Formats: sequence, structure tokens, C-alpha cells
Amino acid sequence: ASMTSNERKPTMATPFNKQSFTQRLEAMGDEAEGEYERHNTHWVRYGLNRPDFPVHHLPDVVRYTPDYLQGPPNQRLVEVLGTGRNGVKLKLEKIAALAVWNTMMPVWLWIWSTPKQDFTEILYADLVRIINKEDVPLGKFSEGKAYFNVRPSLLRWAADGG
Repeated sequence: ASMTSNERKPTMATPFNKQSFTQRLEAMGDEAEGEYERHNTHWVRYGLNRPDFPVHHLPDVVRYTPDYLQGPPNQRLVEVLGTGRNGVKLKLEKIAALAVWNTMMPVWLWIWSTPKQDFTEILYADLVRIINKEDVPLGKFSEGKAYFNVRPSLLRWAADGG
């Protein structure tokens, strides 16, 4: 089949910064979860992993069930996040839901930075302390949900001895 003048042959996958928000979030999340699994032991998937049904009607505490349950010696719930150069965007409703989980068992956030190719892990309470103490800006996603944007410089990365 011949191409007409207004058709363009795709030369490569869409660059990351040109992908939709959903595509970018999924890619960062997949990479981050793969790195978490590679760097940790004694874990099982725990939270929802993109089910094939809408989740926006579920209670936030169910929707934001931490991604992993990790057994001894760490014995913790782990929420895995991916981040780019501009920092971790943490939805307010996720922070509130993780507060509930944190009453049952320690919740840790395990954060993978794609640009740094490095990770950090932080107790939920310590992350909330950073949000409360530092100048952490509040933003809004295109669909209207508010988030705190935690700069990478506020976190202690593994390569830096964190």
C-alpha cells in the first residue's frame, strides 16, 4: 500500500514527554515497581494494579491500598512511586488514605527516580513531616485532583548514603 502525502510513517515510540499523562504515569509506575521488586525481598503484591474496571467509585482507602506487603525482617506496607526530575506528586486523597493504613501497620513510601536511576524509602510519617515543615508546593492535576510536589532535594537518595 502506498502512503499519501499527509500520512507519516512512525519512526519510533512517542517520546516520554509527548505521551499522555496516563501513559507516563503507567510507564513510571511500572519501572518503579520493577525496581522495588529487584531491590527488595519477601514481598507480595497487595494493592490494586490497574484492574480492568473503574475504581473512582471505590472508597479512597480501598483505592489507595499500598502496593506491597513486605514480610520480615522489614514487615511493612509499601507504596511505590515513580518520579521524574520535578519531584514526587502525591495526591492529597492518597496521603489521607495512607494515614488510615499507617494506623494498622507502618507504611513506607519507596520512590524510584528515573532520571537519577536511584531510590529512596521513607516512613509515611517522615514524608508528612517534610510536607508540613518544608516549602512543598500544592499543585493540581489536569483532572482537578490536588497534590503536593515533593522536590527530589528534600529526600535522601540511596546513592547519597540515604
